[in-house]
Amino acid sequence: MSPAVNTEANKALVVEFIRRFETGDLDHAYELLAEGFRWEVMGDSHIAGVHDKATIRAISQGVVDVFETPPSWTPTNVIAEGDQVACEAVSSGDARSGFRYRNRYHLLVTVRDGLMVQAKEYMDTKHLADLIASMADYTASVAATSGPGATVTDTSGSA
Repeated sequence: MSPAVNTEANKALVVEFIRRFETGDLDHAYELLAEGFRWEVMGDSHIAGVHDKATIRAISQGVVDVFETPPSWTPTNVIAEGDQVACEAVSSGDARSGFRYRNRYHLLVTVRDGLMVQAKEYMDTKHLADLIASMADYTASVAATSGPGATVTDTSGSA
């Protein structure tokens, strides 16, 4: 017989991950992910696919870095059955480029032994692409106005 699954604890874990993520302290957030963690981003954006913990951590940092302050990420509906947690969420933030990022997400997370072991993320990938394009334009604009020999950090979130 398998041990009982605490769905309330699993839901709380996913909400806590999001809470930590939105502070910008990704190291603290990623403590809640198991060592063999896999994150699958659905869609056709350049970040779509299955990523290991280190890769999705790097992608996440790139995304957070395009904002003056980390964007909010707010769960709006969380349900669980067994080791699966379904979470709808919204995000909101203003990028350094001036782009107003407002996206909606659905995460399907698998939890085992108190850690997240897998996540499947669905979002508006066109909106994400628009954010990345705005940052590419912003970076080019800053480079053009900084003068010859100036170094500009790429904050486009490209992995």
